[in-house]
Amino acid sequence: MLFAFILCAQPDPNIDNLKPNKLLKFGKNYEKAGDIYGAIEYYHRYYMIKMEKIEVAHKLAKLYMKSRNYEKARDYYLRCYMSDPRYIECLFYYAKMLKMTGDYDKAMEYFEIFKKRYKGRELRKTIKEEIESLEYAQKLRKDSMDVEIEHFNPSINKAHIEFNPIIYNDNTLIFGALREDKVNYYSKDEQKPKRKFYVAKKQGQDWKFAKEFDGPFNSDVYNTGNGSFSPNGKRFYFTRCTEKNMKMHCKIFVSEKDSSKKWQEPEEVPVINDPIFSNTQPTVGKESKRGREIIYFISDRAKGRGGLDIWYSEYDPKKESFSKPKNAGRKINTEKDEITPYYSNSDRKLYYSSNGLPGMGGFDIFRTTGEQRKWLKPVNIGFPVNSFTDDLDYTITKDKTTAYFTSNRPGGTPLQNETCCDDLYSVLYKDRVEIKFNGIVYEIKEENTDKLKITKDYINKNLLHNAIVSLYLVTKELDEPILAGTDTTDEKGYYSFDLENKSDYKITVKKDGYFSEKFLYNTKNIKDLKAEQTTLPVGLKIIPKKAIRLSNIYYQYDKSNLTQSAKATLDTTLLFILNEMPDLIVEISAHTDAKGNDDYNMKLSQKRAESVVEYLIRKGIDKKRLQAKGYGETQPIAPNKLPNGKDNPDGRALNRRTEFKVIGSFDENSKFYIEQ
Repeated sequence: MLFAFILCAQPDPNIDNLKPNKLLKFGKNYEKAGDIYGAIEYYHRYYMIKMEKIEVAHKLAKLYMKSRNYEKARDYYLRCYMSDPRYIECLFYYAKMLKMTGDYDKAMEYFEIFKKRYKGRELRKTIKEEIESLEYAQKLRKDSMDVEIEHFNPSINKAHIEFNPIIYNDNTLIFGALREDKVNYYSKDEQKPKRKFYVAKKQGQDWKFAKEFDGPFNSDVYNTGNGSFSPNGKRFYFTRCTEKNMKMHCKIFVSEKDSSKKWQEPEEVPVINDPIFSNTQPTVGKESKRGREIIYFISDRAKGRGGLDIWYSEYDPKKESFSKPKNAGRKINTEKDEITPYYSNSDRKLYYSSNGLPGMGGFDIFRTTGEQRKWLKPVNIGFPVNSFTDDLDYTITKDKTTAYFTSNRPGGTPLQNETCCDDLYSVLYKDRVEIKFNGIVYEIKEENTDKLKITKDYINKNLLHNAIVSLYLVTKELDEPILAGTDTTDEKGYYSFDLENKSDYKITVKKDGYFSEKFLYNTKNIKDLKAEQTTLPVGLKIIPKKAIRLSNIYYQYDKSNLTQSAKATLDTTLLFILNEMPDLIVEISAHTDAKGNDDYNMKLSQKRAESVVEYLIRKGIDKKRLQAKGYGETQPIAPNKLPNGKDNPDGRALNRRTEFKVIGSFDENSKFYIEQ
């Protein structure tokens, strides 16, 4: 994490000869300066002399916990409580450290003891959450996934921290690291080594360290890390941190590729960064409606839910700037900390780590689906990817078979203690559910389809290229479906998705110049989770240039009011189209037969067209999308009289009609686009 560093000041070489009061003073100074290990060194020596000083044992317990030495923290919290039961909170944290060292049964025992003995109010809610979380952790461990987890080799994982694996391609990873093999001591004014981006290459089945990441990203002045490429690969967002008032202050930078594919000098992202609060760990997604870039990032800024929250900001290409950051909401942000987000654009999933949701230990990895402030309930990705320590920086390949993450779990490359520092790991999912969903889209060129027979030969002759197929997840949790993925049909009209088991979906099919279609699909009864599922072909009708007649739209005689049957017809035809294609602008036209006065018929038809428009507005359609036009008897489609001059009731019936015609679109990329 870019908020913790293990670079220490040199302890006094005469430390063994210092008197207790000097040891205590130095311990306080090192603690105040943020040097955890220096403070531990002096406090520990002081406590060995003055073991009756319970407050120092308490300090050591907290410092060991902060340094992620859970075993030492556990022992000192117990010593603190056993020496003086008035330190009741030490009993709580003793149980918590038991959990962080994987001793779940004993942790549950002591959480229950604490619950009975604690008389305060501050930790009442917390202890309830911890017990529920521990019960959930035991269930996760029982339901262990079939995976292979590998620790990256020593050419990559050094004694200090490795973090933020970024998938560049199948054989290249970019990652952040402080590449030192031991604790080094530096004076206050001495230049300290910095975290930088590096490259790992896959050789056979193994990953090997390659080099420092090329480009203008790394610095000898800033700690650099936590990067994310834009979906088109032309921008690289990352974090630079400096120490400010004994605290790391981070800002997000961006570098762009020029026409020669050379990375340009990074610049701050102005609206997102703040002089007071840290902003770090960016990941870049695409907004579903307009395809705009959205940066999700971590910040401790004001008006958040906890200490560190996930925030987001949307890029406006016209203004060439990002919007004011917004909190990603209560669905994913807790009263504690959320960190290391990764947004997967292929399936609209957000992976991140949290210590405020039920989990295995400290920070667990979770996933959710959605965007901005609209998310499904987060799901713990499970054991053993999540461990009883901290698990962070999760990123996954497009085929979902392999993921990479960082963890301080036992078995890594140790520095000061077994769980002090994050290393890189890979995970291979061996029991992954694979529901492949395939379909074909074809075009229907004929305007009149009443007698059209859709055969296999017809479909194969009219396969539709570049249709956009969108997959939506339908849940009881949210009123509206959530976009879960998009695909574009190939030359053979083919599209494909990977579906999740026991889920409901809505699929929409669209292409500019065509009426859209949609259908529902579910995977609840699929037993073979490796088989391919194929749906019926979907046909898209071309939007004609001329008006389309709306059948069964009737009015009372000599009136403009719509009948109930006419309203029902509109609900299933034009209203449906306008809801499914929210950018379309249409003209609604009404026509009369030749009976009556020309001027009267013109006014009556105008009122009838306006009646349809008013009904659609009441149904929620924006009035800017609707134009009413009465044509009276000026545009007959059949003779009002027979050749012998007699009345033609059938012809007049055809002429009394209501039609609509697409006359524009608010979509800038549409051929119907009308600039407002």
